[in-house]
Amino acid sequence: MRFRLKIYVSVLAIAPLFGFVAVPAGAQDKQHVVSLSDLNKDAARPAQTRQSNEEAVRTLLSSDQAQKSAEVRQP
Repeated sequence: MRFRLKIYVSVLAIAPLFGFVAVPAGAQDKQHVVSLSDLNKDAARPAQTRQSNEEAVRTLLSSDQAQKSAEVRQP
């Protein structure tokens, strides 16, 4: 009889824990703070910056003044 009572008390003590586990799963149904499109824009920004920087350097190095400086520096 005491054994059954211990099992019953143990089950009653553990049962609320399963309810606490289900609460965070329901919280994921809410909309995320950052939208997927914002994340995609932020991920693309470094590539766009790199491309624009590369274009600026290519323009600078192809200028006449840069070409003359390169000729002067070469032995």
